[in-house]
Amino acid sequence: MRTTYQSIYRQRETHLHTPKRRHFLSGKRLGLFTLLILMLSVTFGSIVQAWSGGTEDQENMLQVIVQPGDTVWALAKEYMNDGDDIRQHVYDILQHNNLVGRHLQVGEIIEIPFVSSLDR
Repeated sequence: MRTTYQSIYRQRETHLHTPKRRHFLSGKRLGLFTLLILMLSVTFGSIVQAWSGGTEDQENMLQVIVQPGDTVWALAKEYMNDGDDIRQHVYDILQHNNLVGRHLQVGEIIEIPFVSSLDR
């Protein structure tokens, strides 16, 4: 029975010498795939962020040079929006400029937050 023995033996021999299959996500391919996913995520996130800024109110900062006689209260009153609470606006100015317990000095530049709407 020479054929049976040789056919089994040769069949095993051929399987031993066949090259191994490479996995799709191995080595460099995995790195490139990860980089591609990361780049797509950043691009998609940027597009969503740009679209979300449409007609909503946006907080801006106005830089003001302190003049003689200026107070935080007077500056807040001058640059606040209609209907805003002046006490909250003064608090926001103090917090943003780290002015807790300090007086304004002439020539100092402070930032005053104000809300501007694209619809107004």
